[in-house]
Amino acid sequence: DGRIELWNLEEDQDIETMISELESDPSVAYVERDWEVSINKEPNDPSFNLLWGLSNAGTGKALAGADISAPTGWDIQTGSRDIIVGVVDTGIDFRHPDLRDNMWINEGEIPNNNKDDDGNGYIDDRYGWDFHGDKKDGDDDHSHGTHCAGTIGAKGNNKVGVTGVAWNVRLMSLKFLSR
Repeated sequence: DGRIELWNLEEDQDIETMISELESDPSVAYVERDWEVSINKEPNDPSFNLLWGLSNAGTGKALAGADISAPTGWDIQTGSRDIIVGVVDTGIDFRHPDLRDNMWINEGEIPNNNKDDDGNGYIDDRYGWDFHGDKKDGDDDHSHGTHCAGTIGAKGNNKVGVTGVAWNVRLMSLKFLSR
């Protein structure tokens, strides 16, 4: 007869068991969880409120809304591990707590064996390459590249530091500048 019912479970009831029982009842046409939906996903990173370019409520002298409205976008997507972003700058501090989990890793290389294991012409290029110094990894000796990498892809919602625009991308260090 087109009736819709919303049921609340007791604390000791298992939702999966309840769904199975209801689905097996011939008088029940369809069962669906009542999902909690939110808008404007904001990460729990302690310094997120300092990133006025991502979300700006107009505090201080800032102009409200002068931002990219990142929380609205994060409701849809927070990045993908399938995406690798090459950061062409002063390198990346791949040990940084907000970046280390999002660093691209060249799985074809055995670290620190002084061999070009994957045959791409670069020895031990585990996290990228230092084209300025012609050596492995592209570790940042300036901090600008690390800052840019953080803006792009600092791990979000991990209760550490800040968040990047894309929380779950992989970052490849392509250093071409130095101090």
